[in-house]
Amino acid sequence: MKNPFIYKRKNGFYYLAYQWNNKRITVSTNSKNKSEANKFFLKFKSEDEFKSDITMKEFFEIIMDYTKINFSPKTNKIYQAALNNLFKYTRKNKLRDIQVSDIELFKLKRIESVKPNTVNIDLSTLKSAFNIMIRLGYIYKNPAFQVKLIKIPQKERR
Repeated sequence: MKNPFIYKRKNGFYYLAYQWNNKRITVSTNSKNKSEANKFFLKFKSEDEFKSDITMKEFFEIIMDYTKINFSPKTNKIYQAALNNLFKYTRKNKLRDIQVSDIELFKLKRIESVKPNTVNIDLSTLKSAFNIMIRLGYIYKNPAFQVKLIKIPQKERR
């Protein structure tokens, strides 16, 4: 994370911006109050990556509870399968230990056993699961954010 700073948009909300892998990332502070935005900034800066003690098992349970309430049973099964596959390939104990490299390794290992479309579904689901954790306040950054989906050539039309 390089050069983090706070700025105010026309909508009145303050945002935190920083450079990561040569890309500008913006995060809403969800505040129109400058002092609250500064508190968010200090917390974000000091905790570069949110150092929570959430285990991978707790992560799984939180996401499963969320998807049971907010999504259809079929979508819930997709989340369950994607998370189980992630746990199978990463072997990490804490949510904070998951890095972009772990997601990339997951992608490489997974494509050996399934089709690229299935890997893309898993990756999209994992990105969504990490975004849910951000919305719920457990983490600040999505480790799957920078991971690209696999390019799949289009089939010819008949």
